[in-house]
Amino acid sequence: MLDIRKVSDRTFLSKATVNTLDVYERIMCRVMERSGPVIEAFDVEGSREKRVVIGYRQQTIDSFFSSISDLYHYYELFSTRKYVENFSNGVTIKTIYLSPLSNANLKSPPIEHSIIQVLKEASLIYCVPQNPLQPLFQTGQLSVQEAIYGFSALIFCQHFLNRLGSEYTTLSTMVDANNPQHVEVLMKLKKRLRQETFTRDYVLEIVRSYPELIRLLYVNFAMVHYTSTNSNDLK
Repeated sequence: MLDIRKVSDRTFLSKATVNTLDVYERIMCRVMERSGPVIEAFDVEGSREKRVVIGYRQQTIDSFFSSISDLYHYYELFSTRKYVENFSNGVTIKTIYLSPLSNANLKSPPIEHSIIQVLKEASLIYCVPQNPLQPLFQTGQLSVQEAIYGFSALIFCQHFLNRLGSEYTTLSTMVDANNPQHVEVLMKLKKRLRQETFTRDYVLEIVRSYPELIRLLYVNFAMVHYTSTNSNDLK
């Protein structure tokens, strides 16, 4: 049985409340059982603040927290204070206190709903901490889910649009493989077809130019593939 007191710093133990020790110990146990981060949220008594506690193995999520900041900023939340504690068993636990912006949009969801989305979408950020559509997410043009959907579409398009096609395959069977001049011309043609058609940068430029289209396509994707978790809907 894991005992957090045996792997904690004395200074931390002298300041931590019993509740904090219990929360950290439970999260630490879960961290030791998995490879990814463990994230939980708690109410702060007498306040609308939410306490988000993140546990993870050290040196496993280098770019995760910068993206987490982008995530709660997207939902118009800000951090009032942060605490980081390293433990001798290789686990780090970070606590972030979040509050809604005072000038938040009137259409913004209440913090209770926003926190649920932050917890859900943090797993996506862990899987894809950085992607070329990150700027669209940081500026609020796309949500995390929409940005990662767009990134997946980018990879899909790059993979299939860069195919040389059946014509090239037919041509390759017609040339003399023993003739160096034929082989050289074929290789040059192959290189040109791959470089001057739909390159990664060209596809990325197109995807970045139409964030509104990504949003519409994502809605269609969600309507087709998302299923209800309500047991009453199960047949």
